[in-house]
Amino acid sequence: MTSDKLCSPFKGLYETLSEDKTLLYLERIGVKDADVSEKSLGLLMKCHLESVPFENFDVFHAHSEPSLDINDLFEKIVIKRRGGYCFELNGLFCALLDSLGFKAESRTARIPYGKNFPAPKAHRIIIADTGERKYFCDIGFGGPVPYSPIPLEFGKTFVCDAGRSYRFEEREDGILLETEKDGEYVPLLFFSSKASDPVDFLPLNAFCSRSCHEPFLKKQMMWRLTREGIKYSLNGGLLKITGGERDEEYILDTEDALREALDKYFGVKYDGSLRAWL
Repeated sequence: MTSDKLCSPFKGLYETLSEDKTLLYLERIGVKDADVSEKSLGLLMKCHLESVPFENFDVFHAHSEPSLDINDLFEKIVIKRRGGYCFELNGLFCALLDSLGFKAESRTARIPYGKNFPAPKAHRIIIADTGERKYFCDIGFGGPVPYSPIPLEFGKTFVCDAGRSYRFEEREDGILLETEKDGEYVPLLFFSSKASDPVDFLPLNAFCSRSCHEPFLKKQMMWRLTREGIKYSLNGGLLKITGGERDEEYILDTEDALREALDKYFGVKYDGSLRAWL
């Protein structure tokens, strides 16, 4: 870490993962070893999505702004076996990639998907460089975002594991990621063409954790994939299980039912207070 970052009051954002912490992180997501390659990058993303859920419980239930310090994220996600949202998940995953030898950088992003109005910068993505190619990675969104790394190349169409098609378009002020929907390509993410400094995400994190214009204060959310291709998603009080032999839905209208579902489907034991979603 350079001297200017050591002197910064935000130096925790720039911490690196030690060898011991890297091994614990890999153990958390079920990866034994990884090298700097597209294959390993895909394995890391897949195992992360299967092991660490997306969730907004600290924001929704505790009304707190999540810390983005690397050591705090490690404690929450690896030691306490919790999840997080994009600024947390992609922040710690970027640190993991760096520790493994990838040249990884975070970038600020907008989410125009499904909107007919200008979207503020309220997302964090990762560009990982293997030395041969650069790849777009995002483990902190879900939904229509690719679940595997896709090369950051223009004029090509890429199909991810879920069968959805994607393409990048280079623009003067950034890069647009489009995805196919109902037979046509629509904007999904618009992100910076340059690396963002970790401190750039502090105001975005504050906005997303406090603003009534963002969904994180409005309802509890959690989702996770499984190795069998099943997706567990919690949206408010509705638990959905999709991708198996048949889709299932359950209403979680008591605190006991909610805590049981968190443990059973998401591997999360939330130690804070919960209010049942009625």
